[in-house]
Amino acid sequence: MILDLITLALIICIFSFLFKDNPFFKFTERLLVGVSAGYGFLIIIRDGFLAKFVDPLRTGDLSVIIPGLLGLMFVFTLFRRTAFLAKYPLAFLLGTGAGMEIGPRIETSIIKQISAMGSHVSGPVEIINRTVLFISALSSLYYFLFAVRKNTKFDRFFAGTGIVFMMIAFGATFGYTVMSRISLLIDIIDSVVLRFF
Repeated sequence: MILDLITLALIICIFSFLFKDNPFFKFTERLLVGVSAGYGFLIIIRDGFLAKFVDPLRTGDLSVIIPGLLGLMFVFTLFRRTAFLAKYPLAFLLGTGAGMEIGPRIETSIIKQISAMGSHVSGPVEIINRTVLFISALSSLYYFLFAVRKNTKFDRFFAGTGIVFMMIAFGATFGYTVMSRISLLIDIIDSVVLRFF
């Protein structure tokens, strides 16, 4: 019950920003950032450093030395004179991450979607849906094709169509996010009110 009251008070403090910036909002904002940073740091130490580096070294597993040293090199970013050393593990991390992601991304995001567009079509409504989907994907990709100059009216119109489709997608995503947050707020307030009445 006390925890619910604290939760409700913190929610009200966060929503107090809708009126104007105030000390209650600033306190809650700093509390959230501080608790999140502290919790994240402890999780990284426990599940990352201790579990993946120190514990295997204690059991005699020497295969973790090179990955562990690469991870520890990120600490060099704290010091200006040695900050350049952190570029090596970062390059390794980005290179391996990109290499591991490119193949599956191309397969799931491009190949499977293109093959799904050509699969069995049932009725005129589905033909219209797939045509709109195809035009939206093509025009959005064309907007990001910066190597080609968009000099003609058709080029600018097609790239502008991509912008319109992207704004619709961003708006729908934002609306869904707001709706889910409001739903979560209603659920929290409802649970607190039901405990008191």
